[in-house]
Amino acid sequence: MAAPINESSRVALVTGAGQGIGEAIALRLAKDGLDVAVNDVQGNLEKVSALSKKIVDMGRKSSVHIADVSEEDQVARMIDNVVKEHGSLDVMVANAGIVLVESLLETTVEQWDKIFAINVRGVFLCYKYAGKQMVAQGRGGRMVGASSLAGKRGSKGFRTCLEIHPIDKNTSDNTSVMYAAYCGTKFAVRGITQAAAGELGRHGITVNAYAPGCIDTALGQRMDERISELNGGARGQFFKSCAERSLLGYNGTTEDIAGLVSYLVSKEAHFVTGQTGIGEAIALRLAEDGLDVAVNDISGSLEKVTAVSEKIVAMGRKSSVHIADVSSEDQVEKLVKDVVSKHGSLDIMIANAGIVLVKPFSETTVEEWDRIFSINVRGVFLCYKHAGKQMITQGRGGRIVAASSLAGKVGTSYNYGAYIGTKFAVRGITQAAAGELGRYGITVNAYAPGVIESAMSNPIPVSFPEVITYAIRPAEHMDQRTQELSGTAPGQLFTEVVFAKRTLVGYNGVPNDVASLVSYLVSKEAHFVTGWLK
Repeated sequence: MAAPINESSRVALVTGAGQGIGEAIALRLAKDGLDVAVNDVQGNLEKVSALSKKIVDMGRKSSVHIADVSEEDQVARMIDNVVKEHGSLDVMVANAGIVLVESLLETTVEQWDKIFAINVRGVFLCYKYAGKQMVAQGRGGRMVGASSLAGKRGSKGFRTCLEIHPIDKNTSDNTSVMYAAYCGTKFAVRGITQAAAGELGRHGITVNAYAPGCIDTALGQRMDERISELNGGARGQFFKSCAERSLLGYNGTTEDIAGLVSYLVSKEAHFVTGQTGIGEAIALRLAEDGLDVAVNDISGSLEKVTAVSEKIVAMGRKSSVHIADVSSEDQVEKLVKDVVSKHGSLDIMIANAGIVLVKPFSETTVEEWDRIFSINVRGVFLCYKHAGKQMITQGRGGRIVAASSLAGKVGTSYNYGAYIGTKFAVRGITQAAAGELGRYGITVNAYAPGVIESAMSNPIPVSFPEVITYAIRPAEHMDQRTQELSGTAPGQLFTEVVFAKRTLVGYNGVPNDVASLVSYLVSKEAHFVTGWLK
């Protein structure tokens, strides 16, 4: 694993920084205490120079680098110059990109080649040369590319690519198929980002991409203008349609993207790439962030949850302990009411409680099935329902976060059928709840970690039927049950042979890694992130 990065000496390079998202990212990273080198093409020299001056005025070092990111020699020279100027390169934000609003049938080869050269080859070259530099430095690094919602939903047109612009059936067919080239580039960025994450993870380098929907930038304005030309509609309809189709009812800003990038390049995001103890870690992190925290668990964990509450109070925050079974509606409803009675309001709900079941389908009893779905799925539903009602009544929005899992995104054959089903279900109801509650300013997201070292090396000496009655330390139980089924050694489920070696970064996460992600998701900056599973 790479040595820890010295936060005070980090250097970032942001391409396409002359305006829009790139400018916002550069300013945010400077605010975070990084020195920031900024890049753009010659035509934006005045803008990018003004940006660099702003960064210097903020007390950080900055430099301007004019280069075409689609040209290999220019990108290689740019990286070299940044290192000469600042001594290192720790953060690469490959933000530069262009858009093409054109029918597939009307797109010329020249147009196709140009957008792929900038949007895809440009990202590849930035990843390549920044990656080489970071590997040579031997202390890890962070790389972030620019994808888009259009890189996650294929294009048949406005509706299925970006889901933002209503199609007039009376207009030419050309106007319903506009983003083929652009969508292709953003899918490509998504692919090479995941591939780069796999290749560079062993060097302590994380690689991620942001994928926003409609953001009001100069690029977005050009899209709006072109759509108006093709459809004969009024200017601004593009952004109006975006807002109407957004789960939150409004469009994002460049600062929203900058806030996400700020998290992705932070030292806390070392385990976020390509993509128990967790509840305690989240509670303590939120207290550290300045929130009062009410903590819940079942009666069998009273001593442990009381100890967590005492730690929170010792940190100078208010806390209270609430014993409840999240699978019981009466208890969850009372839980929410008691929290409001004690603290005056409820602004953040973390539906973290869950259990695990390691058994083949053929041996899973209906009682076991019902129990795990009752806690892992009904429990999340009830927390969403009653916390959501309270937040709507308060009228000031809120944040809801649930516990999913990597098993909720990719099924496995390791005897986790029931558990996987619950985590896929959490993913679905999270996205549905985000759509329903967004208009009230309430965001709903879920974290979906892989193996977290909450309890892996000392499996508890109890049989599995006893284990599933407790909603605590599920990773430990998974390891013990795997021993029973497969004859593995204690802890082997989590060793490099099975899991750690398969992660892109070469090691397992810890509860604080999940807690830092949740900290971002419940922050004010994440108001435009909803329906997200990470």
